[in-house]
Amino acid sequence: IESNHFEQGPAPNKNAVSVSVDNDGKVYQVSGVVQGTSPLLCDINGAMFVTGVPLAGNVLFYKSTNALLPVTSALSGKAQVMSFSSSQGGENWNAMHIAEPLKDLDAVKGHVDFVTQISL
Repeated sequence: IESNHFEQGPAPNKNAVSVSVDNDGKVYQVSGVVQGTSPLLCDINGAMFVTGVPLAGNVLFYKSTNALLPVTSALSGKAQVMSFSSSQGGENWNAMHIAEPLKDLDAVKGHVDFVTQISL
C-alpha cells in the first residue's frame, strides 16, 4: 500500500489524502478528506463522489455500468439499503450504506465488474 498526502487536493477539497491500493495487480487510487470528525471518500480512480461518501458503518462498493436495479434486486431480502451514492466522471463507482454487512457477495458479483464491502 502506498500513501500520499497532497497539500492542495482536488477542488473543492483543499486537503485531501490520496492512497493507492494494489489488489492482485489492479491499482485503485482513492482520495478523501475529514469533514469535522467524519472521514469522507471523495473519489475512486478519478471518479468523483460529489457530496463524498461517509466512511462509517457498513458500505458496499461496486463498479458497473447501469447496475443499480440488478444490484438492488440481488440485495432484496438480504440487506437493508440505508443510502446510495454514485460517482460522476470516469469509471462508474457506487457506494451503498447497508444496515448489516453481507455474509456473501456472490449475489451481487454476477451483476457488477467489481464489488467489496467495508465495515467501520
